[in-house]
Amino acid sequence: MPKAKNHYYDGWFYRKYIDPNLEEVREIIASYLPENCSVVDIGCGTGAMSFSLASRCRRLVGVELSPRMLKFANRQKAQLGIKHVDFVLGDASHLSQFGDQEFDAAITSMVLHEMPAELREPVILEMVRIAKQIILADYAIPQPKNLSGYTTFPVEFVAGPSHFKGFLSFYKNGGLPGLLNSLGLEIEQSNRNSVGTIQIVKLMLNTPPIN
Repeated sequence: MPKAKNHYYDGWFYRKYIDPNLEEVREIIASYLPENCSVVDIGCGTGAMSFSLASRCRRLVGVELSPRMLKFANRQKAQLGIKHVDFVLGDASHLSQFGDQEFDAAITSMVLHEMPAELREPVILEMVRIAKQIILADYAIPQPKNLSGYTTFPVEFVAGPSHFKGFLSFYKNGGLPGLLNSLGLEIEQSNRNSVGTIQIVKLMLNTPPIN
C-alpha cells in the first residue's frame, strides 16, 4: 500500500471549506445513478459524497488512504446513524478485497488530480474491474476564463508541493479525456458544474447495464 496520506486539510478543514463547494458535483453524480444500486466511492475523504448518495444506494463502501479522513468519516457515520455505508482504509490501485464486477458503480471525485501520475491508470483499471459503471469527476481542462477558473492554480498551490505536482501533471496531460484516451476508454456522458471548473463523466463500458 502507498504511504498513507497526511495533509493539513484532511478532516474538519476539508469538510468545512472544500466539501460545500462540491455540492453541485455530488448532485450531478447522483443523477447518473439509479435507485437501489451498490457503489464504491474511491477517495471518499470526509464521506460527504457517500452520505449524499446513501438514500439511493442499498450498499456503499468508501475507500480512503488518509487515516484522518477515515476517522472523520466514521465519526460522521456514527452521528448520522447510517448502517449501510462502510469506510475502509485502502489503496485504490490495488483493491484485491473486492471481486470482479462486485459493485454496480465506482465513483471518484476530485481525487485523480492529486495523486502521483503513475497511480492514475492503475486506479481507473481497478475501478473498471470491480464495477459495472464508472463515474469520474475532476478539474476540467482547460479551466474557464472566469474568477473560479483563475483561482484554481493558487488553490492547488497552497495545498502543498506534492499535491500541486500531481495537479500540474494531470493538467498538462489533458485531464480526464487525456487519461481515458491513454487507456482506450470512451466517455458516454459528460457535464460540467455551473462555473465550468469541474468535469463529470460517465464511461462507456462493455458490461451489462446497471439493473
